[in-house]
Amino acid sequence: MLAQTRQDFIDERAAADRERAELEARLKERMREYEAADVKAFSAATAAGWTPEELRKIGFAEPEKKRRVRSRSTARSRQQKTRPDPTEDSASESAEPVPDE
Repeated sequence: MLAQTRQDFIDERAAADRERAELEARLKERMREYEAADVKAFSAATAAGWTPEELRKIGFAEPEKKRRVRSRSTARSRQQKTRPDPTEDSASESAEPVPDE
């Protein structure tokens, strides 16, 4: 009796874990779909002439997904600005006067 009850409990826990994982996967997919629709609608509003600042003022902040992508590109451009340009070094070296021998 104990062995059967324990096995039923183990089997039910495994079934609940599978069901929970399936439910979480469905919910994540649904949220991805809604997030994509939100980004698309925000983009359509900006394409129609609204600025992100105007939309923010009336209560529509940029979608999270759009903000993440935007901040990554900003970070990349900052890195590019801080890296020395090798052509500038060679140009400054050639621009220096050559001492007379």
